[in-house]
Amino acid sequence: MHEYWGKVYLWFPRAGDAFIFFKNDSVGKTKKEKLPQYKLEHYAGAHRSGEQSVDFGYNTLEESLKIPGFELYSTQGLRERIGPLKSFFYRIGFTLAGGVSVELGLEKYSHSRGTVNFTAINDIFSLYDPTHDFFGYYMLFTPAFMQEEQMLSRKLGDEYPFWHPSNMHFLNLSAGELDQIVYFARKIDEELHHQKTGRVEAVRMYLTLILLECKRSFERQDLSSYKGFSESNMLVAKFKKLVAEHFLKERHVSDYADRLAVTPNHLNKVIKEHTGLTALENIQEMLLLEAKAQVRHTDQSISEIAYALDFSDPASFNRFFKRSTGVTPLDFRQKA
Repeated sequence: MHEYWGKVYLWFPRAGDAFIFFKNDSVGKTKKEKLPQYKLEHYAGAHRSGEQSVDFGYNTLEESLKIPGFELYSTQGLRERIGPLKSFFYRIGFTLAGGVSVELGLEKYSHSRGTVNFTAINDIFSLYDPTHDFFGYYMLFTPAFMQEEQMLSRKLGDEYPFWHPSNMHFLNLSAGELDQIVYFARKIDEELHHQKTGRVEAVRMYLTLILLECKRSFERQDLSSYKGFSESNMLVAKFKKLVAEHFLKERHVSDYADRLAVTPNHLNKVIKEHTGLTALENIQEMLLLEAKAQVRHTDQSISEIAYALDFSDPASFNRFFKRSTGVTPLDFRQKA
């Protein structure tokens, strides 16, 4: 067993299919397309590279011991780069050694010891640049596994503040909090490897304890109030979250200035100072992330994707994509 302790990063794409509506200007019709999201049973090829010799969780677990709707792995065998992509399940990852970079929409994090990161519904996430000593555990589970439909008004998104769009999506655990979470993860591993009475319920209970520990840490640090943020830092954080939530329908800086109760000029000035990009360039970057995810991870034609993203025609989409990446969407898909 590796005796390393380190940072934790969590991805929690919420339950629920998401749809976008787009107008096909060439025929004057409105169509509905389902946004690309990975389901758990189809996800292995997107995150595993094949090398799974560590006897932890699902790495080498017998098929008869696997639990529907839940998976646990070590990072041995993890691809060095994942995404950009979306998923239709929750993801929790614990980094026990080394480090890795993660992007959630427009927010980029270089994870360090004790960091926890949360992903909300429809967020586009990427993982890349792991250090040579990067090692950790991560869990994948469906809403059905957590019995969300039986929680009545206490949905996971309402119960845990780190899923609220306006709240912080990351935190730093204390050493004691991190030790407690790693302990629960190893107890889950024990349950997986033995066919004992009530093992599914035990795994679910340990997972709930992990979420509760994160919630307590979130509340202890009073993160819902952006405590310690300057006015400009708070504006940038809220702008990025709004863009990630509304970019498919709202493409103008004035849309976000209105939501944030500031002038477009002030918003653009602050965003440029803190990110190096204008507010419009940040919106376009989010659109590019969505475009990359759809080109790489769906079998829709380039024309279908262009209209789905509300471009007037495929040629406009091709120009935007090539200007941003240096390659056409088709070349990007073939290289991926």
